[in-house]
Amino acid sequence: MKENRQEIVFNEFKNKSHILNDLQTYVKTMLELRNLKGNPPELEMLMLTEEVGELAKAIRKDYSSLKIDNAKASNYGKASSEIIDVLIVLLGLCNSLDINLEQAFLEKESENIKREWGK
Repeated sequence: MKENRQEIVFNEFKNKSHILNDLQTYVKTMLELRNLKGNPPELEMLMLTEEVGELAKAIRKDYSSLKIDNAKASNYGKASSEIIDVLIVLLGLCNSLDINLEQAFLEKESENIKREWGK
């Protein structure tokens, strides 16, 4: 069977060196050093939801035509900073659930490339 373009791109990607495992390990270590390790998954999920909300506010402030309360605008961070907070908390959630995010990504994407995507 001939590989489709999605399979080719995926196979090239998965055969490269990846930093996601290292990043997940780094976050685990830093959370331990900051005494932030050991939250149960449900608390990690609450924190993730909070961080996604902060990201939404930053996007609304900087990239949207929606109006914001100018008195609160300084409370909203930059999207680039907030998205990193989301990533850090997501990696912490993965650690609390013993999920290797890189492996889970590769497994899920190997399913996705077999799907037909359309309107």
